[in-house]
Amino acid sequence: MEKQIKTDVVVVGGGISGLSVGHFLNRAGLQVRVVEKEAYPGGNIRTAYLNGFRMELGPTSILLTSPLITQLISDVGLENEVIFSNPQAERRFILKEGKLQPMPFSPPAFFRTPLFSWRTKLRLMMEPFIAPHDPNSEPTLAEFVRRRLGSEILEYAVDPFVAGIFAGSPERLSVRAAFPRLWELEQRYGSFIRGTFAGRRERKKRSSVSKNAAKMFSFRKGLQELIQALYAMYQDSVITQAEITSVQKEGNWFVTRMETPEGPLQVISRAVVSAIPAYAYGEQFPFLPREIRSILHAIEYAPIAVVFVGYNKWDTRAHPLDGFGFLVPRSEKRRILGVLWNSSIFPERAPDGGAALTVYIGGSRQPELVDLPESALTHIALEELKALLHVHAAPDEVFVKKYEKAIPQYTIGHPDRVARLREFQKTVPGFYFAGNFLEGVSVSDCIKNGAAVADDVLRYLEAQWDFTRPVQGAVHHSPLQSQKADDLKPYLN
Repeated sequence: MEKQIKTDVVVVGGGISGLSVGHFLNRAGLQVRVVEKEAYPGGNIRTAYLNGFRMELGPTSILLTSPLITQLISDVGLENEVIFSNPQAERRFILKEGKLQPMPFSPPAFFRTPLFSWRTKLRLMMEPFIAPHDPNSEPTLAEFVRRRLGSEILEYAVDPFVAGIFAGSPERLSVRAAFPRLWELEQRYGSFIRGTFAGRRERKKRSSVSKNAAKMFSFRKGLQELIQALYAMYQDSVITQAEITSVQKEGNWFVTRMETPEGPLQVISRAVVSAIPAYAYGEQFPFLPREIRSILHAIEYAPIAVVFVGYNKWDTRAHPLDGFGFLVPRSEKRRILGVLWNSSIFPERAPDGGAALTVYIGGSRQPELVDLPESALTHIALEELKALLHVHAAPDEVFVKKYEKAIPQYTIGHPDRVARLREFQKTVPGFYFAGNFLEGVSVSDCIKNGAAVADDVLRYLEAQWDFTRPVQGAVHHSPLQSQKADDLKPYLN
């Protein structure tokens, strides 16, 4: 017999986006059920401990870009577990002609760096005088940068940076979607450089921080501490190992049916937030027309292979690892996207005197490499470390994790796709999309966007169901209980 329960909101998908939506709704006093297909929530956020090494198999850090992130950490009681990155992690390196060059982050450093020619350095001074793009156009990131900053900036700054964030190519990403702030600065101020200085004043007024200036942090035991804290706080509200069979709109209510280890389950709710990846949408949402499913499936994902390498004792003849790591431009024709020096960024990532590194392979640049067996990926990682960091010793620990669809790509047409999804939401009151395929791929983006979606749900419930929003910080107070019992009879036992 199918079991039935009721709740205020169902969140489909227990990654950081879904957990964030659930948290901010719970914080507002609503009853929420988060439904997760896997045995444990968190999506790609996974921290593993292996013989003295702490390794991140997905995201490695969070940027403190909003007070909402601080609020979330405080709500789940992790203030004392936060660790900020080491000061030396501000040093980022770019590979050029086989050598690691520090990325310049100040005007004096920019004019000293061998990364760029004097022609490029002088050309940058002309950027404020270049006319902005047509506001109705949608250039690729490569077109945008090439026009405003020159080809060399694209090749040795933007291309590797995009490989590190999206595992993608600036030749295919939409600047309006992937880096909307760049587009806004140009459109509003006529210049990226002028807009950068003006933007600092604006962010100060609204207490936000740019990603370039934001502090980077993790937790003592890794990012999975955040997932564990959220899960512990709402464990009774998270349904794991649940395969959604259908989400249907019936009048003002949603009926979410799923298969669980305990048998079939039906959850009745007033709103549904779907935080699954774009490629995962299928027949389980029958109210999604074919056009909307096609839009979702048109969103590409880059594959990634993560090769973690641990050394109990770091060879002093190799690179000192005095920074965050390094990124590789496409023009260098290497088989890796970059390497993070985890043990230089955060403490307790490797035994004393040792080193922990993560090598990234594949992306949209070389997707075929992700299909290689783990032994071949390990060989590539070690050969590249030998060539670029002069590491000759065999590692003490190696772990390989492959993601066939890791990071969504905000390609040309993405703003229109997102706008179409937002318009469709209006035709199904109480249904909302969430996730990193919409407006930001980082963990901090997912948390902020999760809070925004939660606020949209609250506004809908206030208007549709005529109740007063509970006091912020309340836990598990449910306005649903005040609804007339007759309203629920068709859906509840």
